[in-house]
Amino acid sequence: MATVTVNGVEYDSNGAVFAGVAYKVGIIDFASDLLADTTKALTTTSTTSVAVGTGSKGFTMAAAVPFGVGAFVLVADTSAPTTNYMVGQVTARSGTSLTVNVTAIAGSGTIAAWTISVSGPTGPAGTLSGTATGAINMTDYEFSRAKLKDYSETRVQANTGTTYTIDLEDGNVHELTLTGNVTYTFSNPPATGISGSFTLIQKQDGTGSRTVTWPASVDWAGGTAPTVTATASGVDVFAFITVDGGASWLGFTAGQAFA
Repeated sequence: MATVTVNGVEYDSNGAVFAGVAYKVGIIDFASDLLADTTKALTTTSTTSVAVGTGSKGFTMAAAVPFGVGAFVLVADTSAPTTNYMVGQVTARSGTSLTVNVTAIAGSGTIAAWTISVSGPTGPAGTLSGTATGAINMTDYEFSRAKLKDYSETRVQANTGTTYTIDLEDGNVHELTLTGNVTYTFSNPPATGISGSFTLIQKQDGTGSRTVTWPASVDWAGGTAPTVTATASGVDVFAFITVDGGASWLGFTAGQAFA
């Protein structure tokens, strides 16, 4: 009688598992355990600290799993595998050293606890339809060739006090009421080489005559900042754009002295 242990289960050719009417059931169980055993043999972990991103990534594996060059692997955050992961092809393997050319990712951050397993190539682009019921965070990745309809922009409303930071991560339309002579700071623009812009709807409070100090990085037409409307409850609208990560901003006056 021959026996074999697969996935921790012992199978034999003459016992209850394969005998008589149990044979069909037994062979299915055997195949299932064989698949599980194979999956275990092609899965390992790594504690190499790597940032989520595309391109070549190197890992030291806990075990010398024989991933072949050209094989697709899934490298997933062990604690959050459905949130942070990378998919790519093996470009080199020697012992426990593994190099992967990552072509698809999800999530972000630098992680030092990975589970690496055999995967497949990412599928071709398909048709996306339906209704979103929550926020979708693209984490600064490109969303191209989109036809937009009935869209809106997030509006931020606040009182300025004497110092105020306009944070582009909060929204791209800022409606601010001047409640003191304010000094502005602009923060969190897109990275250099990507255009970032916002609209400022600026209102005087009921007192009026509040002054504004703009960031030194703002370049106004003609080199001179506009004179803000001083009338109580008066409204000015300005627009700003940067293409160098906020090192410089082009400032525009869209309109002034709105009632």
